[in-house]
Amino acid sequence: MKKYKNQAMREFLTASYQQMLKELRPEHPRTNGMQELPADNGYTGAEVCMSCHIEEYEQWKKTRHASAFYDLLEQTRHWVPACIQCHVTAFGQREGFQSFPQTSAMMHVQCETCH
Repeated sequence: MKKYKNQAMREFLTASYQQMLKELRPEHPRTNGMQELPADNGYTGAEVCMSCHIEEYEQWKKTRHASAFYDLLEQTRHWVPACIQCHVTAFGQREGFQSFPQTSAMMHVQCETCH
């Protein structure tokens, strides 16, 4: 993750924003992403798809979709819901991406985003 001149301030602002969202809408999974989610969700992630679709997986790995969430991390926008929704799989759904790093298996634009 990118380091900033004032890393402590960046971390404080990120934590403050996340707390504000949690207080505004505590019932919504996007805003209380610190909870642990069950492993038996409806999405499996690209690693599971790879077991049967190796050629498709290898092709996907070469695209920007396979690293889409990293763009948000570099720009420290990994906590902005309007940005996250286009850079992960199943954002806003209980079984999809909720927060980083808790549900990092659903980071990036994976197979199940379209299929």
